[in-house]
Amino acid sequence: MEALVLTNIIRSCLEGNESARRALYAKYAPSIMGLCFRYSNCKADAEEILQESFIKAFQNLHRLNDPERFEWWLKRIAVNSAITFYKKNRRLIHRRDVEHFENMLTDSFSIDKKLELDEVLTIIQRLPEKMRLVINLYAIDGYTHEEISTMLKISIGTSKSNLFDARKRLVKELGKTEENSK
Repeated sequence: MEALVLTNIIRSCLEGNESARRALYAKYAPSIMGLCFRYSNCKADAEEILQESFIKAFQNLHRLNDPERFEWWLKRIAVNSAITFYKKNRRLIHRRDVEHFENMLTDSFSIDKKLELDEVLTIIQRLPEKMRLVINLYAIDGYTHEEISTMLKISIGTSKSNLFDARKRLVKELGKTEENSK
């Protein structure tokens, strides 16, 4: 949305205009749903996270200082909502510290084969929840292990371990996908 239009829609939302809220939801719900789906393992959970994200956004819209940063702000709310949802519904299991694996980890992993985005997302969604959270936060959303450890209340080593395990599983699953496509 153009900055002025977005500013006016947000102002209308703050004044209680329901059609402005629907317009904002219609514009941003599809992309935020994609983000929510990455963090969940089923559509129903993703939809619940999406709804919770928009509820929080509308309740706290008065705190948004720069309307042009609305999308970034909403994504941050959605990530936090997904983490809250995960914590509420699952218990995190602490894993061994893997500082010695640090040299084996890279900032991003590359896949030589061309895969459809849906295939990659499907593989990520099949990962155990703790691995799925960490790989989304680190590799896709760009958080550091320090930030992830704070957000998930786990050690930095546990974050690294979960990322290492997730990458290992992804490589294995991607190999299966490539074999099946031959």
